[in-house]
Amino acid sequence: MTADYLQVLALDLLDAAADGLALARTGHAAPTRQYVSHGPPAVDGCDDPTFTGQLTVHYGRPAIRQRSAPDRPAVPRSLEVAPVGLLVIQLWRCYPTVREDGAAPDTATLNNAADSLNRDLWCMMTQIYGEHFVNPQTLFTGASCSSVSFGDPSSLGSPQGGTAGWEWTIEVGLNDAGP
Repeated sequence: MTADYLQVLALDLLDAAADGLALARTGHAAPTRQYVSHGPPAVDGCDDPTFTGQLTVHYGRPAIRQRSAPDRPAVPRSLEVAPVGLLVIQLWRCYPTVREDGAAPDTATLNNAADSLNRDLWCMMTQIYGEHFVNPQTLFTGASCSSVSFGDPSSLGSPQGGTAGWEWTIEVGLNDAGP
């Protein structure tokens, strides 16, 4: 393994997520800002009319997990552990908010915004799932299906509007050979 192993995994996941968010799949433009972040990213840009959203991948807290062996019981003296990467995808889009005249967005506008975000999630999830589990395996190459765990996506946003999106954590068993 090289010293950039973690960055390469994060970039591969970012590329897969971006592929899922391509215009042809979602019906609207992919996020203009796409990058790997050290931690949870700052979200801004909705004041810029060319901004179509933000897609990031960052690592959650480092973790060590017990390796499971279904054919033998765990024995405390011979406990096997392995490092895992908790990769967190965040997708942000501009979202309707109170207008300059103080009026709330109408329900059609809110429904359209929710539809766009739901399309984003579905297209991103199916792309990432397909790249990992369907031939050819192009994401997390070398990782067995049992060493990748897909968490449940959760919604992001604030009650005031302005931005909204999705966060999705994927746990990947890391090669512990080191650089």
